[in-house]
Amino acid sequence: MTAQSTNVSTLIQEIHKLNVSNLESNHAAQAEMLACAQRLTQELMHPKTVMFTNANSPLHNACVRSAINLDLFRKVSKAESSVTAAELAGGSADKRIFIIRLMRVLTNIGFVKEDGPGKYSATAVTRDMATPSSEACVKHFFDQICPVIATLPQYLEDHDYKLPTDPQKGPFQDYYNTDLTSYDYWSQQPPVIDNFNIFMGLRGAQPWFEWYPVEQQVSDNLKKEDQETVLLIDIAGGNGHDVQAFKNRFPSFPGRLMVQERDAVIDEIEEKGGGIEYVKHDMFNPQPIKGALYYYFHHIFHNWSDADCLSILHALIPSMTINHSRILLHEHIVPTTHCSLRTASLDLQMLLAHSARERTLEEFETLLNKAGLKVVKVWQAPDEGEPVVEAMVMG
Repeated sequence: MTAQSTNVSTLIQEIHKLNVSNLESNHAAQAEMLACAQRLTQELMHPKTVMFTNANSPLHNACVRSAINLDLFRKVSKAESSVTAAELAGGSADKRIFIIRLMRVLTNIGFVKEDGPGKYSATAVTRDMATPSSEACVKHFFDQICPVIATLPQYLEDHDYKLPTDPQKGPFQDYYNTDLTSYDYWSQQPPVIDNFNIFMGLRGAQPWFEWYPVEQQVSDNLKKEDQETVLLIDIAGGNGHDVQAFKNRFPSFPGRLMVQERDAVIDEIEEKGGGIEYVKHDMFNPQPIKGALYYYFHHIFHNWSDADCLSILHALIPSMTINHSRILLHEHIVPTTHCSLRTASLDLQMLLAHSARERTLEEFETLLNKAGLKVVKVWQAPDEGEPVVEAMVMG
């Protein structure tokens, strides 16, 4: 038996041993099975196939982006049964021919199901891609980040592989010929920042407050009469997606709910109120709200260097109450081995767009300790979502 045959046989045996009951809710079993299946696929693929698949991956992204322009995911998802390329083309012969060619790629990468010659139906991925936040995610990365990706090899060569830490001097600025940060650059283009804000509504299967002990901590720290105490501040919280979801889940909690954002972002929010306060605040300036229970950051620290993150923390910590206030960092954590492709890719996207990075748990602990904080616990999401790092002021 060859080495490949032995490895394949071993992996098949591992898969057979896995618990396949209640996979929809057993996220750990899902992850374990997927890891085995991926290793099996890698073992079976010829090295040249791996190479060609990787070489063609930019084209796959372009196909998904083209499908969005043609509204294919929404059209296929709405169809009660198979839909034909001619129906998707709306009577255009040229579009029909292109859609057939495009679908050959999309069906191979799992975005649509092929039911027959020129006939297609929706998969779970198709239906997900028909949602505004997933569509906006692809638009953002393809339109804004992919052009910068193409410059990365030469950028690293030109800078002798010295990685940037200044958000105004990195690959993004080199490509777009600007000294603005990526966020400031996008903010000057209404269609871009509007799409970005929709993308920021993209969330995991289970919100953080479903598996973090919110109810117990609120019960221990707030009384019903504490209506003026601030319960939760979502710092740099965009349009307030997370706070709104939190309020919908816990409508009777005492305390105030707040979103803090830059002036331009707050000004663009059309619907304010509903029991949520929208406050203009730059997180690099001293925190004006003292004694909140939760100071929450969702995917914020991976946008900034260690020096900038320390500046953010130093501006916040004087407003925290010892043994009461908590900082919650809802972030990807890079494992020391077997990092997922998603996290590894996002780490390099942070390099390209923000001269920043994802961090290991040790790096988070070092960063927080430098600021005078201690990590209380890392709360793991039950699905593929990101964990929450809970930190308090050292007493």
